[in-house]
Amino acid sequence: MGNFRTSFNNHRIYPEKFFQYYRMQVTSFDELLGLIGENIVKQGTIMKQNIHPAERLVICLRQVETDDYI
Repeated sequence: MGNFRTSFNNHRIYPEKFFQYYRMQVTSFDELLGLIGENIVKQGTIMKQNIHPAERLVICLRQVETDDYI
């Protein structure tokens, strides 16, 4: 999660880089996250920490971008 926070926050500072990496504007990302965030959150357990909705969305966007489907 540390790598996500560092790279994501750095991309948000530079909107051009954010667009190149995620293929959407920062405002569009925030709006999309606001619309679906509650639906993609999962509850963590003692053994496993939950993944933040923003990180889940980033993973999805990167998979779509790179066609790196599981």
